[in-house]
Amino acid sequence: MAKRHFGSVRRLPSGRYQASYRHEGLRQIAGQTFVTKEDAFAHLSSIETDLRRGTWLDPSAGKVTLGA
Repeated sequence: MAKRHFGSVRRLPSGRYQASYRHEGLRQIAGQTFVTKEDAFAHLSSIETDLRRGTWLDPSAGKVTLGA
């Protein structure tokens, strides 16, 4: 049986890993890169846990300008 993961991880040309996932139809990309693939999947696991608990905070919510 194959493992099922929340989100996806890709290796960047720098050798680091980038984690991303979809939420409410929008692709969210982690604000940091990770040294190992396991670290990236651990980050995705914490995001998935936050979503299930209802404690997830939208990372783009802080990008509202003072003019708005």
